[in-house]
Amino acid sequence: MNGDRLPADLCACQFCDLLLLLPERPSSHALVCPRCRQVVSKAAEQAAEKVLAVALAGLILFIPACFLPLMMLEAGGYRSATSLFESGLALFEDGQMLLSVLLLLFCLVLPLLRFLLCTLCASSILLHSRPDSNALRTAFRQLHWLTEWDMTAVFMLGILVAGFKLADMAVLVPGAGLLCFSGLLLCSILLTIVSDDVMFWRLLGRQQVPS
Repeated sequence: MNGDRLPADLCACQFCDLLLLLPERPSSHALVCPRCRQVVSKAAEQAAEKVLAVALAGLILFIPACFLPLMMLEAGGYRSATSLFESGLALFEDGQMLLSVLLLLFCLVLPLLRFLLCTLCASSILLHSRPDSNALRTAFRQLHWLTEWDMTAVFMLGILVAGFKLADMAVLVPGAGLLCFSGLLLCSILLTIVSDDVMFWRLLGRQQVPS
């Protein structure tokens, strides 16, 4: 071994630290640790293709989800419609700058970065390109942090709660932005499901081996 680094065909179980031999090719079956029976690697067949497809779908839905009206409200002859981006700007204009920044950061900026980084990593594998290895490794590490701080589900929950509270006081009409945002949330969930860190690290390592 070279220092503390493991060969590309070995991985350590994150639960009990048992060293496991990875299959030569991505399998359609999950890799389960024989000692603790925990799933070490999910079914990773065509993992890069699945991640790229979901990430691109999320990027396509991102702009309409942010700028199209989420909900239209009608009460007493008054009509109002706002988008996710306009909601952040309205909070800023009302003097709630911290809340505005948090909303735009966790519901717009971080999800966008997550989809972009997933697209970069998956496309690098599929196109057999060799970008700067340190930059690619850093980008993939940030995906774990971005996944933990993705608040699209929390924002959707807030929309549903507000809708139930206002249903008796006004007429609420879901907008196209809400449909796109729901699709964006679904893409975020699917990205977590289809991603396999063990196989991704292995495939990225293969791309960094000089020919």
